[in-house]
Amino acid sequence: MGDRPGTGMRGPLQGQGLLGQQGMMGPPGTALRPPTGLRGLPGTAAMRMGTASQRPGSRGGLGPLNTNIQVAERPVTQQGMMGMKVGAQGPGRQIADKSYYMGELRKKCDEMTTEITKMNTEAEQFNKDTQIYSQMERKYETLIKEVRKLQGDLADYNLIVDKSRTNTEPQDIANAYQHLKQRNDEERRKVDDIFTQRQEKEAEIQKLEQQTLAKLSQAEEKLKTLSVDDRRRYAELQDELSRFQADVALAQQQYDLECRRLAKCEQDLKLEPRKQRYHVLEEQRQQLEERRRALEAETNKPVLSEEKQREQLLAQVKDDNKQLQIT
Repeated sequence: MGDRPGTGMRGPLQGQGLLGQQGMMGPPGTALRPPTGLRGLPGTAAMRMGTASQRPGSRGGLGPLNTNIQVAERPVTQQGMMGMKVGAQGPGRQIADKSYYMGELRKKCDEMTTEITKMNTEAEQFNKDTQIYSQMERKYETLIKEVRKLQGDLADYNLIVDKSRTNTEPQDIANAYQHLKQRNDEERRKVDDIFTQRQEKEAEIQKLEQQTLAKLSQAEEKLKTLSVDDRRRYAELQDELSRFQADVALAQQQYDLECRRLAKCEQDLKLEPRKQRYHVLEEQRQQLEERRRALEAETNKPVLSEEKQREQLLAQVKDDNKQLQIT
């Protein structure tokens, strides 16, 4: 104890001895930590990489010189870009338990909720667009009416300007106005009469429909008073009437079809050259037949004297001359 140095003298002496003998190594069992004053020295980084440089094939300062080093394969540290991503290791989930399916179900529910919210938003936007469209359509109709009124006023003003350019008297314009007004009033009265007649016809039709319904009700009441056999017979007659009506309707359709076909054939025959030639020849035949009958009648006449024949010939020549003058 007497030979033990003091605390104040031990630090510097031991620090110098240790630095000289062991190269900054502390007492046995302590960590390799240089003093605070020596941390920024260049040798400190080399001392920290001593362990890495001892691994074979490492990139430290003590590695082999012929090592193929490529900078592009070096992973970037966290201070720069992210390093290489490594895929998930292992086979993954082996058993799909209740929690797995609950998670999938919640995921699908969230997706459905998102889609429903999106659809609701689109529906609200569509309703808003529909309301805006309706408002714009009403505004469009109002503007169209206003434009038409302004166009009518413009046409009147243009007419007035044209009349003023042609030195038309105001009285002539007033007369034309009165004429147009009278014609418009007459047309308005005709329209009112037609409207009144339509209302009367509609009232008559409604009255006839009511009478028909009343007749049907009376017929039903009478049917209720009939016996069972009479009702069955009535039902059979009704079915037979329905069949007859259907047959009549079908026959009417066929008749209309045949009429249309006949009209088409007649039109085609009229356009046919041979048909036209036939009509011409038929007219010539009729004329020749009439001429033949006339000659036969003349041949069968009794023989007249020369004077009577001369008079008859003169009368015939006069008649022919009159016909030629008429034509």
